[in-house]
Amino acid sequence: MGAPTRLRVRGPADMIPLVPYLLGFTPTDSLVVCGLQDGSLLGTARVDLAGMTPDTVRAVAGMLARGGATHAIAFVYSACDAGARLPHRDLIDALRDSPAPVSDAVHVHGRSFSSYGSPDGCRTEQPVPDAPAAEVVAVYAGMAPLTDRAALEQLFAPAADTLRRPDLAEAEANLPENPGALDRVQRELFAAADAGRRLSDEQVARFGALLARDEQRDAVWLAVESGRLADARGVWLDLATRLPGVYRAAPLLLHGWTSWRHGDGARAAIAAAAALDADPRYEAAQVLGLVLRGGVNGRAVPRVPAEEPYAS
Repeated sequence: MGAPTRLRVRGPADMIPLVPYLLGFTPTDSLVVCGLQDGSLLGTARVDLAGMTPDTVRAVAGMLARGGATHAIAFVYSACDAGARLPHRDLIDALRDSPAPVSDAVHVHGRSFSSYGSPDGCRTEQPVPDAPAAEVVAVYAGMAPLTDRAALEQLFAPAADTLRRPDLAEAEANLPENPGALDRVQRELFAAADAGRRLSDEQVARFGALLARDEQRDAVWLAVESGRLADARGVWLDLATRLPGVYRAAPLLLHGWTSWRHGDGARAAIAAAAALDADPRYEAAQVLGLVLRGGVNGRAVPRVPAEEPYAS
């Protein structure tokens, strides 16, 4: 994995164009809090404004603080009439008195923003600055924000060409028991993940049957965790959307875990929730959910070392 790309911003206004890329979608009716340490972004949290209370936003700040953030910048996305007092000031005040105190806070409405630090506390209609450098960096990194969270969730929905359960049953029946033969199937999965191409129906069935075995899923997870297997979220998503029922859980977990490791909490949370929808007793997805709710910074936690070099 290459070194993270650095992009210099001068304040909250410069960060507004970045928020959709950080989340993976454009927020609406949301509170977004970016946790910082020594001027570097550590994590981003988004919550719906509906039903939000000061205690809840303090808990969000506490989650970011546990991930290492010492302060934060907050963005409120909601409607506000020109000249009116900015809404949700109680939430911003709560964030100022939190484990990761807010140093700056802005209200975003369309292509304009207002600072909660303005003397009269009213909307001031400052234009959101263009950020061509940010967009170039994001495109180069393969980032493309979707219109909203629902669009991001839809990416994980079952596809129209989901495999039939009898195909999975046949693949499970044909899956070898010999450790050496199982290892060859696992290496075939690794090669397909490295290639990043759409899988054939036969591959989807065979890999789905393989990952349905906890010990095989764990072996693949260790390859992902140690870095022996590159970012294969495209393949995990291909499997997750084309496998039926409980077979979706393992590739959703692998997609969610990889997203968490890359600092993409939104995708990680959606993938973990989808895995639990597929199998409510899927303990690995429950663990990932606990990690996310605890605010653990996936980019800061040491990785599990590889026991042996990866060979395709």
